[in-house]
Amino acid sequence: MRGGGSRPREGGGADTGRSRVDRRKTGSKNHLIRDGRGTPLKAITTAANVNDVSRTLAPVDSIPPIADRRGRPRRRHDTLLGDKGCVYHLRAVAPTKSARHRQRRCAPPLNGVGGKGNGSRRADDDPINSCEVTARCSDHIAYSVASDRPIRPSLPGESMAFPTRRSVVTTALATVAAGAVLPLQTAVASEASAAPAAAGRQRPCPLRRAHAHNDYLHTHPLHDALAHGFTSVEADIFLVDGELLVAHEATDLDPTRTLASLYLDPLLARVRANHGTVHPGYREPVQLLIDIKTDGAAAYLELDRQLGRYRQMLTAYHHGRVRPGAITPVISGDRAARVPMEAQRTRYAFYDGRPDDLGTAATASFIPLISSSWSDNFSWLGAGPFPVAERDKLRSLVATAHRSGQRVRFWATPDVAGPERDAVWTELLAAGVDHLNTDDLAGLEHFLRTYDRDARAEAAGLGG
Repeated sequence: MRGGGSRPREGGGADTGRSRVDRRKTGSKNHLIRDGRGTPLKAITTAANVNDVSRTLAPVDSIPPIADRRGRPRRRHDTLLGDKGCVYHLRAVAPTKSARHRQRRCAPPLNGVGGKGNGSRRADDDPINSCEVTARCSDHIAYSVASDRPIRPSLPGESMAFPTRRSVVTTALATVAAGAVLPLQTAVASEASAAPAAAGRQRPCPLRRAHAHNDYLHTHPLHDALAHGFTSVEADIFLVDGELLVAHEATDLDPTRTLASLYLDPLLARVRANHGTVHPGYREPVQLLIDIKTDGAAAYLELDRQLGRYRQMLTAYHHGRVRPGAITPVISGDRAARVPMEAQRTRYAFYDGRPDDLGTAATASFIPLISSSWSDNFSWLGAGPFPVAERDKLRSLVATAHRSGQRVRFWATPDVAGPERDAVWTELLAAGVDHLNTDDLAGLEHFLRTYDRDARAEAAGLGG
């Protein structure tokens, strides 16, 4: 592995070098070559700054004898499939090799994601390019760096069956999110096991007002919320040694739980699999609320750098115009992040405002969301009638935000199952609040679906 995901050995060595992603750190990377069924054939380790193409021949020449159905073990493959750089290198340094070196062009991007797909961009800049994505995934799941498709010896009487590029890339990225190191055959099962709640649910209708507060505390971050139909999730982050770690408190930090592994990579996999959307057929952006716990300015600058690599699936602001994407990151928490954000002409995130921002020069292109603590504004917690003055205040605040094209969310609302919570949620919906905040995924899903069903039934009754 490269960069921050690995630690150099004692004293370094030939297999340790500077990471091409973060030159302040050192590490190693694996080159793995596999057959068409996904079975690993040979793996080697080099320093992180060693060019991938220069090690193309090493795993190929080291493939051990492979037992055939009959006769002596085979020692050479029939065909090696590789990308343009690998094929050129093979032809240049080994023109007498018996293998037929077949070039594979980068696959075009999936619908709704965009990009030229011609291999001209760097992996660090754009993980959506198929060939470059495969190389990046080698850091985590030991997928072949030496070729963008695996090799396998063809057996007598057997046709060659390769996995499709879409299944390879989508499965690889989802597997990265789960932190697994698996062959291709088991990667799909790994993604399914990472989100068992989704397995038994057939495309739940998305709930546009459902927000998963502290989503990362659930058994399967992101996956559980999406399985319940949520369209907004929240993650708290800390900047630690150049990496964005997800946790609620500094004492809970785990170097394996990064924003990329828990959210950005899985979201990218879903967007690709669903042809440009997070929920199949749901064209509205899903909100990723990122709460910066400390070091607001520094943490945002690192976040902005990381978001740039996923820009083609993100809502973007560029010179006064907003281009909608599949995911809209909104920055909350430490208010120091506002200064560097306001100075940007191009950014892939937006700012979570407060009621004091209503009616100011800050427009919805910078502050699309107004959030506030319920207890700071209202004393009613669901017991008894809602005071008239407080109801008027709530509806006035929501109306003011909506006139400016801004959405409204309250945190710290009652979240213990019971009539008080239902009463508060009902008043929030009646006032037009856009996001209901909860830690109880199943509870809010049941409430919203029941509320919507009853509303449709009442409308049908009035219409009849």
